[in-house]
Amino acid sequence: MDRTFKYQNELIAVAEFRACNFPPDNLRLPDFADDAFRFIFDNAEHPNNHKPPFLNKPKRANNPNDNMKSDGYALSCYEQEMQAKTAFKKLSSNIRNFSQTAGNSLCKGMLDENDGLVDNTTNSGHFNLYEYEGCDLSQKFVFTEKLID
Repeated sequence: MDRTFKYQNELIAVAEFRACNFPPDNLRLPDFADDAFRFIFDNAEHPNNHKPPFLNKPKRANNPNDNMKSDGYALSCYEQEMQAKTAFKKLSSNIRNFSQTAGNSLCKGMLDENDGLVDNTTNSGHFNLYEYEGCDLSQKFVFTEKLID
């Protein structure tokens, strides 16, 4: 059965712009036996929690061509807590106001086949989740710690 992605129209527009297919062949169901980790705000009601970068306010895309990348409509995740913390430090030091747009805290939760498809994990432990319609990570992921004041 084919599932509908959140932001499917945007993802298809990106694929058409790039003359490729969506979903790409490298997407697969999550197969993790452990928790996944994400950046959020310590305020559980913050509107940017569990939103992809291109839908955050203020926008995290600086270059107009950045809007034509499918990962801007995906949620960044990490396989391990330490990988997420290391990435947060690096991104915070290289991207001005990163913690004000991406989050200042860490959360964890278990992904399953009902949440969406993921791409290949990088050497840094990062992967993208392309959510299915109806996926609500705020119901599955829990705050673990604040990473910056």
